[in-house]
Amino acid sequence: MAIIGFEQITSQLNFFLKQQKLHHANLIFGKRGIGKASFIKDFCLNALNCKNNFHPDLKIICKEEEKKEISVNAIREIADFVNQTSANDNHKFIIIDSACELNKNASNALLKILEEPHNNNYLFLIAHSLNRVIPTLRSRCNLIQAPEFNDLDFRKIILNNHDFTDLELQFLMMISDNSPALAIQYSQDFIRLYQLLLESISKQKVSDEIIKKISEKNFSFFIFERIIATFYSRFLKSYCQINQQYFFDEQEVFSYLSLKISIEDAFILAESSIARTNLVSAIYLDKKLFIINILNQLVL
Repeated sequence: MAIIGFEQITSQLNFFLKQQKLHHANLIFGKRGIGKASFIKDFCLNALNCKNNFHPDLKIICKEEEKKEISVNAIREIADFVNQTSANDNHKFIIIDSACELNKNASNALLKILEEPHNNNYLFLIAHSLNRVIPTLRSRCNLIQAPEFNDLDFRKIILNNHDFTDLELQFLMMISDNSPALAIQYSQDFIRLYQLLLESISKQKVSDEIIKKISEKNFSFFIFERIIATFYSRFLKSYCQINQQYFFDEQEVFSYLSLKISIEDAFILAESSIARTNLVSAIYLDKKLFIINILNQLVL
């Protein structure tokens, strides 16, 4: 069964594979967290008639958990893999998740592999942004754009995994930018921490629960990035009287803040907070202290 939202692409790839016209290198691009990796892995395993989660004719390359990039050594494994005899004298597949994380040497090594394709070997690169894939790699691949999920697809995927109210579903759709994987992975934190942010502003005191949460060893700074960006975007729209659905206690909080700060100061505060948040996520700083400082700016 095709993964929700990828039915048309699955049908096309199956057709080209059966007609022996599938391109030897394919670049699948689209938003992060919409299921690109799950989709292409499912396609490869089905093509190999594999009912398990592993097959010797499928090679998956990912960056190591403690690393920031995919190294050239990982790409060299592909060269060994394509030279091996297929287990079933059939197709062989390689998935790179993701091409955005290839370092310079790894990209150059991959280019050499693409220049000398092997029969019945198919490479699938996953990218969250085409701009982060070097042009020479893009030019050698068949580009496949992953689908944008509509509201119905998003609801199907989310409700297959969790039970949410309609308001919570709308909120998750918005804060995750229609990415089911992100919504599922961070759903509880997105909802609870956003509510706590609104509560902290109302009570003019940073919630102890927020401090406890961001103090956890495995707390993802990405959650805070999304919450802050979402909050300011929605607050500024409210200040400018742009119609939007309100979530949780937003309407009261936005009204309160609009009485405390001018529209000019609101834009300056939003721009400064988001810019600093993006910078902190890229470098090593005391993220807990930074988050508390950002929150204190809102607790007027």
